[in-house]
This record gives sequence, C-alpha cells and structure tokens, in this order.
Amino acid sequence: ADAWLANCPAIERVHFSGFDNLRRVGASWLDGCRALIDVRFGEFPKLTTVGASWLSGAHALPEVNFETFGALEHVGFDWLYSARALKTFSTRGLAQLRTIGFGWLADARSLVEFELCAPCEIVSVGPNLL
Repeated sequence: ADAWLANCPAIERVHFSGFDNLRRVGASWLDGCRALIDVRFGEFPKLTTVGASWLSGAHALPEVNFETFGALEHVGFDWLYSARALKTFSTRGLAQLRTIGFGWLADARSLVEFELCAPCEIVSVGPNLL
C-alpha cells in the first residue's frame, strides 16, 4: 500500500511488528511525519522491495535502524529525504541491498556518521545520495 501513515504531522512514535510475510511495500510510508521521533521495525524477513519517499520529511527523527530488513534488495528514491535531525545512518544488516534510488538522505543536515557496511552488493545508486 502507498502512503501508509503519510502526512500525519503530529505522530511521534510508530512501532511495526508481525510483518513476517510482507514482500513489497509501496511509496510514502510515514512521509511528512514531521514530529516523528521514534520508529521501530520488527522482523521483516521476506521484504525485498520498498517504494519511494519512506520517512521523507521526518524532520525530528534522530535515528532509525533497518537491521531487520535482511532480505531488502531494492529501495526507491527519497528515502529519509529531509530527515534533518538524523545523526547516524548505517546499512548494517542490509546484506542483500543492490539498488538505491536517488535522493537518499538528501538534506539530512545533522548527519555526522554514514556507514556503508559490507557485504552490501550495491550495483546501482541514483544521483544526490547524501
């Protein structure tokens, strides 16, 4: 589904669990949730593809962890775009990641640490990464 919890400017916390069989996710999940300060993902063992604009506009989000996305291969554009409070980002746990769309982490003004962990198999990165 697209636009899940999108444009909920007052939402502060979101915790996901029980998505064991989810394989693909549409665009704009949590897009425009400016007050979001805590997002937690349970296990997503079969998730391979995620659409664009995940967590874009999450201005207050200080950290996010994708370590439970072990099967993730393809990510759309503008992930964490304008996540202005984000301090660190790591691809740890994303061993299958192959494609990253454009605009990932663009305008992440507070980002002080970016970690690209092996054995990532990234073969395609769009423009404006960081």
